[in-house]
Amino acid sequence: MRDAFCQLRQLAEPMLAQARSPAGPTIAADLPAPEQAATRLAELLLLLSQQDLGAADAFDALRPWLCAQGLPSAELGRLQHRIANLDFAPAHQFLTEWQASDASSRQA
Repeated sequence: MRDAFCQLRQLAEPMLAQARSPAGPTIAADLPAPEQAATRLAELLLLLSQQDLGAADAFDALRPWLCAQGLPSAELGRLQHRIANLDFAPAHQFLTEWQASDASSRQA
């Protein structure tokens, strides 16, 4: 029964992620200020590195900002799926690399 539930959850996750994602462009007023976003991203990375279940809520709160920063919706969906499945290490690695590449592109 547990295996069937896990399989059902995995199959339903892409549909649930799509339902939770914003239908249209996010209003700029809903986005955190750049300083707040940087702090929230650092907090998310810390939660992921500690394998803290709070990472799911932190990711959900930061998702509109990540989208506004140009992170493709497919990547956001993969990140959400990994975090929902408690697969924190790959999510942490991806966001760390994305953060580094984003910072270097701003300096160029």
